[in-house]
Amino acid sequence: MLPAKIMAGRLLQQSSRIIITPSSGRFYSTSLLRSATRVNSFALPLSHITKRCYAKKTRPDDQSPASDSPSYPSLDQIPRTNESADPIQPDNAEPSSSSAGTPGAELPKFDPRTLLDQGIPPTPDQYSTTLATKPDPTSSERSRDPIKSSQSRGSGGGNHEYVSSTDRKRERLATYLFSFFMLTGIGGVVYLGRNWETQEEIDAHPEEPNGWGVMLFYNRIMSRLNEVLDYYNLPNGDKLLPDMTKDTYRPYTLVISLEDMLVHSEWTREHGWRTAKRPGAEYFLTYLGQYYEIVIFTSQPNVMAAPIVAKLDPFRTCHQLYREATKYKRGKYIKDLTYLNRDLSKVIMLDTKPEAWADQPENAIKMKKWTGNSRDKELVALIPFLEFVAAMGHVDLREDLKSFPEGSHIPTEFAKRDAIARAELQKKLEEQKKARKSSGGGGDFLAGLLGMKPKEVKEEKLPQDLVRERGQQWYDEITKGLKEHGAEILEADRKAQEEMMAGMKTSLSKIFTEGMPQPQFPPPPEQEQPPQQKK
Repeated sequence: MLPAKIMAGRLLQQSSRIIITPSSGRFYSTSLLRSATRVNSFALPLSHITKRCYAKKTRPDDQSPASDSPSYPSLDQIPRTNESADPIQPDNAEPSSSSAGTPGAELPKFDPRTLLDQGIPPTPDQYSTTLATKPDPTSSERSRDPIKSSQSRGSGGGNHEYVSSTDRKRERLATYLFSFFMLTGIGGVVYLGRNWETQEEIDAHPEEPNGWGVMLFYNRIMSRLNEVLDYYNLPNGDKLLPDMTKDTYRPYTLVISLEDMLVHSEWTREHGWRTAKRPGAEYFLTYLGQYYEIVIFTSQPNVMAAPIVAKLDPFRTCHQLYREATKYKRGKYIKDLTYLNRDLSKVIMLDTKPEAWADQPENAIKMKKWTGNSRDKELVALIPFLEFVAAMGHVDLREDLKSFPEGSHIPTEFAKRDAIARAELQKKLEEQKKARKSSGGGGDFLAGLLGMKPKEVKEEKLPQDLVRERGQQWYDEITKGLKEHGAEILEADRKAQEEMMAGMKTSLSKIFTEGMPQPQFPPPPEQEQPPQQKK
């Protein structure tokens, strides 16, 4: 017989791999295993392969790697692949030799992820039988796999024990920035909500008094923020209207809204946006133009409202103000009349929105919205009242508006007053006729004998009737002049706009070619030399 060392050497040459079981430290040749599998006709479960090496010495029990795979002292005790954890056997079947050796021992379950961790793909049968029952990988398995451990560190999940120095710096910087912004925000809120410090500030903010209530604190914060944003919230100028001249002088100013007052716009799916003009709008503007300086003031943007105003007033006889001239306050557009550069005692506002006259309600005639009714006469019905107060030369129009009860219909109330005045005039005329009859008609009889016509008594008229006749005559002359020379006026206006645009283009072209123009200063005055004294 050959020595044991020679036989072991031949055995190592024939075997390509050695498999060490973790518990017993025994090693087996894969060639012997393959021969054993051919003889016993079963395949070796690859899940039991924990490590491949050529070591001959075993480790101590305390240093052996942890593994869930069992070890087997001999090849006969390795279970076959077709055996399950709980084999089903008939009642009269005898227990197998492998199970008889270890009574009560449970067979291990196959997990294909063990093969995948080692780069060995499982067979379809093995994968399909265990896919539904496989558990999630534990932290211990993930820590044993260097690939999974490295992926979990960068992805924010899995192993949180390791944090790089760059991540720690980023976390500290984020913490510092968050703390800084929080402290800055809290300090800014406290500073903005502090009490008013001077008496001028207290008088300027009567709605936000001093105090440390929650709402008082909030109101002072919003008040100070609004003051910062006044550049955007206030009108685009301190004087919205130019100073009056001799040619454009009118003693009174009439501010009238555009939307739902002179026009009404609506959108339909069939026609889109359509704008209707109120009945009598052109007559209203033209007729009252002889008494009032008319201002069309709308809260709509210039881009949207300018084309409508151009069609309503093609000859530009009225001033035009748009949203840029309003005051924005708490989500509302207010028409502040103090920016008009006019005496408020001579100003009347016609509007339909309560926020429009919020600052000067005593100057407003509150109108109802026009919804597009073609038979509407509310606008024309205001002409007698507006004409009367202007023709009579009243000093303060606000007093005339206060004379009407709150919420009353001014055209109706004025018509009642006019009827009372006419009744008194008619009564006065009847008394004069009775006095003439009682004194006798001797004068008229003598005049008839001499061939002279008796003196006729002229019918007296109210002042508003005289004003009406004069105003209608002025309107007829103006409309006649516009019909005759309106085309010439529009043509001259168009040429003036073209020249202005051409001048702007020329200026821009000079800027690109010649550069920015240099300011030209007037020459300094020549200093007069003092006269020389004669010797």
